[in-house]
Amino acid sequence: MTAADPARASRRDAWLLLLGFLWLVVAASAVLGAVTYSDWPPVPELPTAEQVRNARANALSAGAVAVLPPVVGMLLARRWRNDVATVLFLVGTMAAVLVSVMLFVLTDSPVR
Repeated sequence: MTAADPARASRRDAWLLLLGFLWLVVAASAVLGAVTYSDWPPVPELPTAEQVRNARANALSAGAVAVLPPVVGMLLARRWRNDVATVLFLVGTMAAVLVSVMLFVLTDSPVR
């Protein structure tokens, strides 16, 4: 073990922490944007085929933005042998996949 190893480990931890923080901010804004900025009609009305297509595209985009950063963080943490970060990013990946699938399922609707 050399003197540079603790400094390198702390830099890696800082990068993982930054990636986790950025993921939380970006995923929350992507999911919120996919939900709130859609042109989905009010509850008693059925959406048109174009509205369903747009909602599905927004849900897929938000899902990709929500899932990719924790997967990258999990791979980096695993490569850098940081067990705590690996577990945290794995849990984050599972949560992001679950939220993305639920968001995509909500776009399944009959059309007028």
